[in-house]
Amino acid sequence: MVNLYTLGALIAGAPEPTPTGNGNNLTTLTNIRPTFGAVFPFMTTFIEWVADFQGLILILCGVALLIGICMFSFGRVAGSHKMQQVGVGALVVGVVAGILSGSVWYLIGWGGTQVII
Repeated sequence: MVNLYTLGALIAGAPEPTPTGNGNNLTTLTNIRPTFGAVFPFMTTFIEWVADFQGLILILCGVALLIGICMFSFGRVAGSHKMQQVGVGALVVGVVAGILSGSVWYLIGWGGTQVII
């Protein structure tokens, strides 16, 4: 017997769940292993695109860090306080953006383990 709660897992290709307990209790089900290939065949392509986008963001963060280092150094040599401030700002933006874009996978993984219902 399948209820609406497990119907999505069955459509996704999981085997039919076996109830545990006295047989009438369908709240604790075992062997539910959803595979998203049947319902979402584009997921592998989507994950590759997101990984490529994340790599691009990390490269741009590295470029921002290099620009910040150069601006800070040249501002120090030239005695320009404003150029040093802009360089430090570029360094901070590069570091913060790199931290956020590098940890987004862990945030998504953490969010996926939260029990909503």
